[in-house]
Amino acid sequence: MHEIEQLVRARQLADEAERQLERGDDFGCGLAVSVAQDAVELFVRALVRHHGVSVKDQATLDQMTLAVDAWAESASIAPLPHRARVQDLNKARVMFKHTGTAPAASDARRLVRYAIEFLESACPAFFKIEWGAISLSDLVLASAVRAALKLAEQKAADENFAEAVIEAAHAVQLVEGSLMSSLPE
Repeated sequence: MHEIEQLVRARQLADEAERQLERGDDFGCGLAVSVAQDAVELFVRALVRHHGVSVKDQATLDQMTLAVDAWAESASIAPLPHRARVQDLNKARVMFKHTGTAPAASDARRLVRYAIEFLESACPAFFKIEWGAISLSDLVLASAVRAALKLAEQKAADENFAEAVIEAAHAVQLVEGSLMSSLPE
């Protein structure tokens, strides 16, 4: 799996963590914390791969963050942000996973927020990409289609929905044109 695929998957996990909070029950709180921690860990694995940081194949999150911080120091780059918060998140995940003890709803919301803040800070620092800009459209191989989809996403984020639909339709048109040109006459 390439780094962009890992980042997209991490984004999906983080979004799912926020959705799990909406369940309003203990299990949802536990799942939210677990999935948020998975998002952070996958992000750090992508970072390790992207920058060639040396870690063991089965390195833990803590081992990877220590290795990234050592690499960052040698490259005169700021270390990973919010380390203590990420450790709190991981402790809550371990409690849920190994003992079945779910965090209180207020703690789960705080811990998921910690994960999101980590991702929002670390992504531009280590990948030069805004966390909020990562989406499934990043996986589209055709650059013109991907660009049209990204523009549609930006228009939607700016609440310019009419232009967002136009750009999305343009992406569909590009795909259809490509498909039609590959079919025999």
